[in-house]
Amino acid sequence: MERRVTTGTILRESFQVFQHGFVSLLLLSLVLYTPVFLISGVLLPEMIIEQPRQIGGLWLGLSVLAVVVFANIASAALVRTVFRLLRGNPPDLLQSVRTGLRRWLPLLLAAVFSGLLVLVGLAFCIIPGLIAASGLYVAIPALIVERKGPLDCLHRSWDLTDRYKLSIFGVVFLLSLLGWGLQQIEVLLFSELAQQGVGNLLWLLISGGVDLVLFALQAAATTVAYHQLRTIKEGVGEEELLAVFD
Repeated sequence: MERRVTTGTILRESFQVFQHGFVSLLLLSLVLYTPVFLISGVLLPEMIIEQPRQIGGLWLGLSVLAVVVFANIASAALVRTVFRLLRGNPPDLLQSVRTGLRRWLPLLLAAVFSGLLVLVGLAFCIIPGLIAASGLYVAIPALIVERKGPLDCLHRSWDLTDRYKLSIFGVVFLLSLLGWGLQQIEVLLFSELAQQGVGNLLWLLISGGVDLVLFALQAAATTVAYHQLRTIKEGVGEEELLAVFD
């Protein structure tokens, strides 16, 4: 039976990888994504509410920059971890972190360029932005695995997703829908905890845990999509592709 790259095949393998490497993926996300959660979810909102006049543009800009840097380092580290899981090897968390740290600047530039392209696309009737988000979906794996530059990885992702952008959009849409559903549950849970007089700490822990799960699952889906496109569309051998980090 001919293998195909579809929304279903990507999500199915992503959930399998996520289940198999649940502890490693969550631990890596916890270490690298926690600064993102603390800055964007706790520090900035608190300062904006309590000291809106004291927050200057420079501090806000540096905070956003820190969020983008840590998030992309975490994504790169998870790419390496997922590749090892696909190969059946045990994760090497320390080496995965090093992989992200070594390429933090290209990752940052790629995130800025892709983010701008998506935002510009969304400004033009939304649909071009959705197409851009789908076409640039595997830019980070291309940057890490093929050692592309911040612009080259965007071109590579666009070419690699050619004729498969609708399938990629399905993955983006369904995972976004999952995230939205979990956020609605968080809101209901927060209301219930508030009525019972429980402090915000428990809710922050629950919210942070959900964010970590979603982040790790998104990274797994991105890597699996890249892996399937390389092996099925381009015919690259499994051993050749998965041995890149050995």
